[in-house]
Amino acid sequence: MRKAVSTFKGLVYKVAERPTNGEIHAVDTMSELFRTGSGNAGKNAFDLVNAVTDWVDHRKSYREDDQKAERRFISSTLGGSGTAMKAAAFVAARKLVTA
Repeated sequence: MRKAVSTFKGLVYKVAERPTNGEIHAVDTMSELFRTGSGNAGKNAFDLVNAVTDWVDHRKSYREDDQKAERRFISSTLGGSGTAMKAAAFVAARKLVTA
């Protein structure tokens, strides 16, 4: 669990010494999804990747009006920051498995 939380922090925190409330909430949510998300038990690298994917695709909030939020969601999950975060989670999970 500690390695998963450390990975989530590395993916989310822009400045590790001073995370924002939003960043802390994101890590807390990913940690919860790691343990209890759909199909997860908080036990393996797949659970880590699944938690990040679930957060990016379904939990991350996109403020603004509905049209802008929809565009931001699509942009983020299909090639933007969300895609980069999911790819980084996969790389981190592979490192955990091969370590």
